Amino acid sequence: MIIILIRVHYETGSNVYLVLRLLRIIRFIRIFKLYRIFKSVQTLRILASTLKESIPDFIIILTFLSLSGFLFGAAFYFAENGLNQDMFDSIPKATYYGIMTITAVG
Repeated sequence: MIIILIRVHYETGSNVYLVLRLLRIIRFIRIFKLYRIFKSVQTLRILASTLKESIPDFIIILTFLSLSGFLFGAAFYFAENGLNQDMFDSIPKATYYGIMTITAVG
């Protein structure tokens, strides 16, 4: 079927290609029908409103974790610089280990 359509495209010109492209766009638009289904489900609307209201809290948590990870990494660097220079040779590398320690340990 595809080979026949491709051959028709070369034989008839760009009108067939334009129609096929239009059909592909219409087929893609069918995906957006799911949005109308989700709009009617009350549970998903409640979840969306909860996430929307908690965005400032997420930003505060991410800021706190980023700052504490950087400070913890800088503390790693200065504490371990003399003893273990191969592992912590820069503050960004030590910050990586600090963030991994904070997220893994809790």
